[in-house]
Amino acid sequence: MNTITNIGLLRTLQTLHTEAAKELPKLLKGLAKGIFTGLKPEDMRETFMAIGADQGQEMYDMIVAAKARSIVEYGTSFGLSTLYLAAAAEQTCGKVITTELLGDKADIAQAHFDQAKVSHLIDLRRGDALKTLSNIDEPVHFFFMDGWSQINIDLLKMLEPNFVDGTIVLLDNANMPGSKATKKYFEVHPQFETSGNVKGSRTYKATYQK
Repeated sequence: MNTITNIGLLRTLQTLHTEAAKELPKLLKGLAKGIFTGLKPEDMRETFMAIGADQGQEMYDMIVAAKARSIVEYGTSFGLSTLYLAAAAEQTCGKVITTELLGDKADIAQAHFDQAKVSHLIDLRRGDALKTLSNIDEPVHFFFMDGWSQINIDLLKMLEPNFVDGTIVLLDNANMPGSKATKKYFEVHPQFETSGNVKGSRTYKATYQK
């Protein structure tokens, strides 16, 4: 396991993990509502949808080990996961492109990036991911999918021309019903080698083979 050494970033992460823990009842309430009515992005506008510290460390370790420089994230929320990606990018001399549909969430995320002093490593884009990520003209080494599952496959098809041999795609919330189609897509796609769920995590890993 590699250690994140950026003290300012670590302090911001600690604060955000504490805030996220307080938000858990609100998150569960929103998810329960979605079971009956169908969850929409607006339903989670004020909810801190955050990864855990162990999950963040796993992503950081994967990126550093793979020396991934071009990192893309779908679903910024309040930016906690993005900070782990930025911490890894700092080690690999890379950069993070992240996108968030809801403008008010993106504003909060940007404030967190400024607080951690890693804004120079992050290109935060606001709006529909199928539009905000459509103009990437560089290879993608690591893709973290943590948004609305309904467009996961469309995003994968759109970004596949940017994938290189060894590109890692990490799907969050892989145990949720909405992720079944995406996992099936990985399993039948001839150029994805699937590792299944990361041990002890809710994420699902697939590696692209050229």
